[in-house]
Amino acid sequence: MTIAFVILSGWEAFSQKRPNIDELKAQYPEAHAIFNKYWEDVTVDLVEDSLIISAVHQEEILHLTESSDFQAKDRVYTSSFTQVDSIRAFTMVPHKKKYQTLEVTDFKESYDSDSYVFYDDSKFINFTFPGVQTEAITSLYYRERIMQPQFLGTFFLTSNLPTKHFRYTVTVDPGVELDFKFFNGVEKHLLHEKILSNGKKKYTLELFNQPKTKYEGGGPAYRYYAPHVTCLITRYTASGKVVEVLSSPRSLFNWYSRFIEGLQEEQDSTITALVNEIVDEDDSDIEKAKKIFYWVEDNIKYIAFEDGMRGFVPNKAGTICRNRYGDCKDMSSITIDMLRLAGLEAHFTWIGTRDLPYTYQDMPSPQTDNHMIATLFLDGQHHFLDATGQYYPFGLATSMIQGKEAMVALDDQNFTILKVPELPKESSVMSDSVRISLKDGHVIGRGKLHLTGYARVFNTFKLIQSNTQSIDDYLHRLLGKGNNKFFIEDYKIHHLKQWDKPIVIDYKFRIEDYYQQIGNELYINLNLDRSFDGGSLIKDDRKLPLENEYRYTNTSHIELEVPNNYELLEIPKNNKGESEVFGYGITYEPKDNMISVSKSFYLDYLLMESDQFADWNENILKLIKEYNNAIILRQKNI
Repeated sequence: MTIAFVILSGWEAFSQKRPNIDELKAQYPEAHAIFNKYWEDVTVDLVEDSLIISAVHQEEILHLTESSDFQAKDRVYTSSFTQVDSIRAFTMVPHKKKYQTLEVTDFKESYDSDSYVFYDDSKFINFTFPGVQTEAITSLYYRERIMQPQFLGTFFLTSNLPTKHFRYTVTVDPGVELDFKFFNGVEKHLLHEKILSNGKKKYTLELFNQPKTKYEGGGPAYRYYAPHVTCLITRYTASGKVVEVLSSPRSLFNWYSRFIEGLQEEQDSTITALVNEIVDEDDSDIEKAKKIFYWVEDNIKYIAFEDGMRGFVPNKAGTICRNRYGDCKDMSSITIDMLRLAGLEAHFTWIGTRDLPYTYQDMPSPQTDNHMIATLFLDGQHHFLDATGQYYPFGLATSMIQGKEAMVALDDQNFTILKVPELPKESSVMSDSVRISLKDGHVIGRGKLHLTGYARVFNTFKLIQSNTQSIDDYLHRLLGKGNNKFFIEDYKIHHLKQWDKPIVIDYKFRIEDYYQQIGNELYINLNLDRSFDGGSLIKDDRKLPLENEYRYTNTSHIELEVPNNYELLEIPKNNKGESEVFGYGITYEPKDNMISVSKSFYLDYLLMESDQFADWNENILKLIKEYNNAIILRQKNI
């Protein structure tokens, strides 16, 4: 791909008049710089029955302070799907009453080293604006060719800087039909349509004087809250025939189905032999499915590939088996092939992770999904199998696709859309049972921890490590109780690699200098686990929702052996707090020479909305108050 680092016709000249910098600083007191303009102008031409699509981007930044020089470094994304074919960048430096233009001459291409993808064909064009200083204006122009009509992208009407003028236009030839999708406060009436003298239609959307994006930690992905508009080419008419592009989920499926066509036409002897080796004749269907899924999960290493259309087309199962690695499409391909060879009904499935907020009906576009899994139909149920998850038990969907729509290819012509369930809080449990005694100011204890559901999966990632010290350190954080004088004396982990069983950890521990003896009274706080504190409170000015990886319940049961010649003097009252998203309960029960404390709490949300923050804070404050309650024992009169 050749990139022209030149200016093209159609470039709009920038004003040479210097702005009133003091007025702008007063208008934007916290900003180091502002966007004067942030524009994208798309053109869709119908040429010899094919669509030619280009997008011209123009950005102009006015620098208000010297400290904005970090904005001098910039880069532009390019790939085989969106090819940048021309670029110009320059700085307008204050010079007397006007500006002097300094061109960028050094453009360097590089691969995205920060990407999670092992290999893809996308690159960045990197450059640095010269002479960035107060009142300087940096200007960027580039044109990209969009090689597939399905990849016409999204325009965001927010940025990391205050922006004076957002503009998004789409100009199309007659016969090209569009559908605009509006999200997060962008209103349809802002889009204006105009018929040009040459018969083309031009759609324009503009916003003025927009504040910068406010980022808040722990929130959902950018597309959940950032104002944006997406333009879908639904269909076009060429030589009297209507060509469907992205008019509905059906048209999206018709395009997708080409990528899996013929994958199972010729059966590979390697896969046949492998299935015969793994599966026994007398296995039930569910046993066959589990054996195959676990084989893929354990033996095929996940490596992401996005090399042109290879980012959409899976490899054949035999190739994947011999390579022993593949991306999500490959792991789905080999899983499906093996399941079908075992006589089971399995299907290719496209799905979006929770980073994408769209449904197929609202957005029948490749922007709705970014992942592929296998769906198994068995005994009237469907199982969403994602072998990329690693350490996941059969039947448990990866947490990142909970609640998402799945487009399941039933065959070359038919599909269905299913919804992945969201696992309830009762299915992911960390349950701790402890018995403790007191000796010389120390707490001596023995515990047993059970982990199920997602709690099992996410702790497995930490517990399967070759470095014993790393495991020891992690267990200290996982099992830690009381204070920083908690020490694990010994432990044993059970069922770590038996994915269908809960992880069980038996352990012995001590906590030094934990309880207090004052006169003939002994004070001990049995809130050994304090998972929530003041840092768990949500700030009053927070606007964005809070995201949680999965719903879960934590329980603990502590039994204290009352020392000889001591009796119970005072015990806290039972307490609980409940809300839609968070709740807890603490119950104290004395019996004979034992005092037991049962405590539980739950998180029951994937996305906590702002109108739920007050209930969350109220219950967190109640729980923190309960942390201060101690049991008082008194020496018996002898």
